Amino acid sequence: MKPCDFDVVVIGTGMGGATAGALIAREGFRVLLLEKNPRVGGACSFYNRQGAHVDTGAHMFSRGSRGPIGEVLSRLGAAGRVRFLRRAPMMRIRGPTFDFVGNYQGWTMPLLGLTALRQFRFQARELLPMAKRMTEPFWSGGQSIHGLYPERMEEKVLEATRNPSFFLFSSVMMCLCFVIPQRDASVGEALWCVKKAFQARDFGYPQGGAVAVPRAFLEGAEGRGARVVVNARVSRIRVGEGRVEGVETTDGDFYSTRAVVSTTSLRDTIELVGREHFPAEYVEHVNAVRGSLGAVQAKILLDKPVIREGVLVGIRDKRKDPTRPLSIEDVQNMWRDVEEGRVPEILCFYCPVPSNFDSSLAPPGKQLLTLTSACAVAGKEGADPQDQWIDAMVEAFFDIYPEARSRVVWIDRFQNRFLEQWLGKTGGPVISTAQDTSQVGPRRHPNVTPLQGLFVAGDCAGAAGIGTELACQSGIDCADLVVRALYNRIL
Repeated sequence: MKPCDFDVVVIGTGMGGATAGALIAREGFRVLLLEKNPRVGGACSFYNRQGAHVDTGAHMFSRGSRGPIGEVLSRLGAAGRVRFLRRAPMMRIRGPTFDFVGNYQGWTMPLLGLTALRQFRFQARELLPMAKRMTEPFWSGGQSIHGLYPERMEEKVLEATRNPSFFLFSSVMMCLCFVIPQRDASVGEALWCVKKAFQARDFGYPQGGAVAVPRAFLEGAEGRGARVVVNARVSRIRVGEGRVEGVETTDGDFYSTRAVVSTTSLRDTIELVGREHFPAEYVEHVNAVRGSLGAVQAKILLDKPVIREGVLVGIRDKRKDPTRPLSIEDVQNMWRDVEEGRVPEILCFYCPVPSNFDSSLAPPGKQLLTLTSACAVAGKEGADPQDQWIDAMVEAFFDIYPEARSRVVWIDRFQNRFLEQWLGKTGGPVISTAQDTSQVGPRRHPNVTPLQGLFVAGDCAGAAGIGTELACQSGIDCADLVVRALYNRIL
């Protein structure tokens, strides 16, 4: 075997890449991590503006240090290196006919279900089925959850109730977790994620911003000899004799390696390699992989704190006839509009308030909001202009929280095209391999590929979970596979 510059090259320093790189380096292998952007962290990166530390994405962490992030830190000997902060009250979910405020920590989490039973005014015959549905995550075993992966959440909800307000609420929660319409969301995946969050009881936000997590992983990697290079865009994964040989960058650098871990989308990974190096059926499979919806964002600095909660979820109803009662069809049409690129009459937003957890993230006396809403992916033919989406989202926020309108210092607006460019994933899906019923559990793409020495990690393959924790667990699983292959001299 020819000598290589590195044992493993990892493309990307987001949650999946930082995890995989750190854990492989921990085993004594030579690791290079290449980041195409000027700052590490991927979707968990940041920028600074007028004294504010602003997340690139809009993040919360459902399991904090008691999920995969804690496992990585523990393996690196850095347990406690990232501190997850809490806020009381933690979350507010405000819709046209409901308004929940709660901590959603520890044994208070089931109170959300009890509050829902009261606020949604279910019919008497619906109470028992709904109570069963809302407590299912807490008593379901692994086998029963496994059997529910192919079932669609929308159908499951409608079996229990035709209550339009609850149908709207559940559809918004599915979008918050998986960034897909409820009709595509997997019952098994949803139950698994809720159960894990309940068991962990550590919903929170990292001190120092979302980037504190991948930054801690990368520090652990560098402490074990790994090299991290920013502004290094990979242009090609070179292949020879049916296996990975190395990677080339747009600057003309070449790094030979025994293995490559790619954290971009599956489709973009194939393009970096070249389709001719894969079996035709594999290329066909990857081309059929569906990504999640995209997202528009607005980062808002207020001149004084206005919001008490750590996280806001808002739903604004701007139907042409607001006196007409909400229907199931209205909610279904809402998500159909989003997928097809039309700004919906019923619009929901998600808004973590980072400075409510860590006041150092905003200038003294000010408040930082990270507002986001699901939208069609970039390049959707016939879609409404994305500035129109952002306008509608910001107005929805001010409609629900009018006291914030006069307190604005600045607003930074980000179209979905920004995610596409920053993350390097064509179309800018929030999750590059969506967690729909055909792409979760045993049907999820594995961390290995047909090409020897090429692995994939992050939100594109393997694992289960919500957002950053999905990517982190995928990175753990991928690292274990790579390390095993290197030890066994398979690569």
